[in-house]
Amino acid sequence: MSKTFNRSKLALLLGSAILLAAPVLQPQATAESAASEVVTKLWKSAADGNLLGNEGWTATSQFFVHPSPRPETRSFMIVSNDWSVGPVIVHGDGAEIDVNYIPAGQIDASLHYLAPPRTPYMKRGVAYHLVISTPSRNSADGSDEKAQSAVWKIADPRGLPWATVDGASHFVTAMRDKSKDPAVTKNADETLIKLAALH
Repeated sequence: MSKTFNRSKLALLLGSAILLAAPVLQPQATAESAASEVVTKLWKSAADGNLLGNEGWTATSQFFVHPSPRPETRSFMIVSNDWSVGPVIVHGDGAEIDVNYIPAGQIDASLHYLAPPRTPYMKRGVAYHLVISTPSRNSADGSDEKAQSAVWKIADPRGLPWATVDGASHFVTAMRDKSKDPAVTKNADETLIKLAALH
């Protein structure tokens, strides 16, 4: 009787040990949601116009495997206020996510608006490639050790800054109010009228 009890207890203990030692796999739906959240946060920052300033550009560098300084050019692209993230395809420790939008033009360094080129296609898309990244942290002895939580990061280069129509309007308004150049102020006023027509 005691031998049967001991064998059962041993089997239970071994089973528990195996479960505890096994890696915790992220469910597919959770992985898709986590990867999508990274791209969504990036685009929400663009909607607020945050990618157009150094502070916002630096803050969103956390979403990228290879962050880069903000480009020297002050020109930026404009996209529609309406954009959509998806679908999300997860394969192992990588993911692909599409974002669909409508091109809305460009604004140059003097706040002059340039309309987008005419194309037979109204909507466009950009594909993001993400990878699982485990951030490092410094241990007490000065060596790097891997942090426990892994996060999704965008593996693609950052590219040029962009903003939605609303984000561009806020930025142009702020720059116009700071400018002492009559030509820039005039460009900004004309640009704001054109951006308002894009809503």
